[in-house]
Amino acid sequence: MKTPKKSHLALWVSAAALMSPASGAIILVDTEAYVRGNTATAEADLDQSETGSGYLFIKHHGTTAMRHAYLQFDLSGENADLSQPATFSMFLQAARFQEIQVWALDQSYNGFSPTITWNTAQANDTSNNDMLTVGTFTATKIGSSIAVPGTNVGDEVAVSLASLAPFVFDNKITFAVTGVENASNDAGGLRVSLGASQLDFVAIPEPSSAALLGLAGCASLLRRKK
Repeated sequence: MKTPKKSHLALWVSAAALMSPASGAIILVDTEAYVRGNTATAEADLDQSETGSGYLFIKHHGTTAMRHAYLQFDLSGENADLSQPATFSMFLQAARFQEIQVWALDQSYNGFSPTITWNTAQANDTSNNDMLTVGTFTATKIGSSIAVPGTNVGDEVAVSLASLAPFVFDNKITFAVTGVENASNDAGGLRVSLGASQLDFVAIPEPSSAALLGLAGCASLLRRKK
């Protein structure tokens, strides 16, 4: 009695399954800065030198103390699936309470650097503590505001995006984080660890890797047919 040949269908399905799924990836912030503004024009034109302080500053306390943080991620070579959800995370450098709002810029910001100021930061509304939502340079709110308790140093503050697609330009995405007026705000403002912010996104396997998996599946089928 002949032994029935095993079906090769299961092998082919297994190989195809290995080629198709996307995987998670995390990258650290590429460039970041914070800007400061109030009624004193000199401060609005001042580079805050966040590299020396070791943290980014986010604050809204009355009408004379406003700080925004800008963070840009470079997705070049990451093969990100822009249609999929992603998570933007920051980590506390100090335990302080501050309500914040995360925004994503609606256009490219190729000239972004750590030396921007309140008056030169793209999409910053210099007349108040918000970002511009109409005009040439605008930003979009990502989710609702977050009341950060500031319980422990190192705590993660995260916000999710339904898709990266609307905010990626020239392979880069730029976030702005503003303070929100809140009676419980700590006058010291929120401090976020410099260089630690990250973007968690879905990556598509490299075409070369997928091709190799496909060849491996075909080779396996040919060996079994011999």
